[in-house]
Amino acid sequence: MYGGINMVKAVLFDLDGTLLPMDNDYFTKCYLKLLGKKFYELGYDGEKAIKGVWNGLKHMVGNNGTKSNEEAFWKGFDQVMASDLNHDRAQLNTLLLGFYQNEFHDAKAATAPSHIAKDIVEKVKQAGHKVILATNPIFPREAVLSRLSWIDLTQDDFDYITTYEISHYCKPNPDYYKEILENCNLQPAECVMIGNDVKEDIVPASSLQIPTYLVKDYQIGDESGLDTDAGSLAQVIAYLNI
Repeated sequence: MYGGINMVKAVLFDLDGTLLPMDNDYFTKCYLKLLGKKFYELGYDGEKAIKGVWNGLKHMVGNNGTKSNEEAFWKGFDQVMASDLNHDRAQLNTLLLGFYQNEFHDAKAATAPSHIAKDIVEKVKQAGHKVILATNPIFPREAVLSRLSWIDLTQDDFDYITTYEISHYCKPNPDYYKEILENCNLQPAECVMIGNDVKEDIVPASSLQIPTYLVKDYQIGDESGLDTDAGSLAQVIAYLNI
């Protein structure tokens, strides 16, 4: 049980592997297979385009706050795809948003949705706390909303959602969490970060003195030596004492 719950104004939730149960590696393989197929259908060299996506990811992870993650992604993607005569960023961006609204839903098969996430989010809201979706902002908003729909949640269930359009850092950079605190007018002690990834969720949040809870269902990394509470996703409600 979290003893400081009376001080909490906001609960931060990771998405992939936390609210949305999944093996991240398996999901990534399924997602990239679907994306590569989409690129091919659009007339691109699918393999080359996926290399562009990885380079875009590299640029987002290295983003130092001078640009949005969206801008960082396209800079990295364009570096790989600049010589492709079919490459029109504006047109491709529109087509990819359509992908995330449609074909991307096939990747749900690589996850294991349950009702637990919705129950937790509803109880946190009923308790009067802000609910923040602190998902690594490497996806456009449409991709995040699609994944939320797999666990029967919508953007209206959250007070703030990190996406690549509005974020300027990525996990595990502590500045990613600082940006959330600043944008939501919160202090570290007023929050709890709940996630399944030691390196991306627990360590950087803890470095800012944000209390943390490690979800062990699909845990990534070893928490040995870290000052964090831990348990299953189903135990979060008891932990928060709500």
